[in-house]
Amino acid sequence: MDWAGLLRRTFAVEVLACVRCGGRRRVLAYVKGASGVRAIL
Repeated sequence: MDWAGLLRRTFAVEVLACVRCGGRRRVLAYVKGASGVRAIL
């Protein structure tokens, strides 16, 4: 199960739904390494 499915199942939150228009969001990239997170933040 992907992370969005786990959040939906656990917290009843649809993280891939746009709150403004109700459309579906897309995941553009996954950041896996700590150095990538540091570079973005």
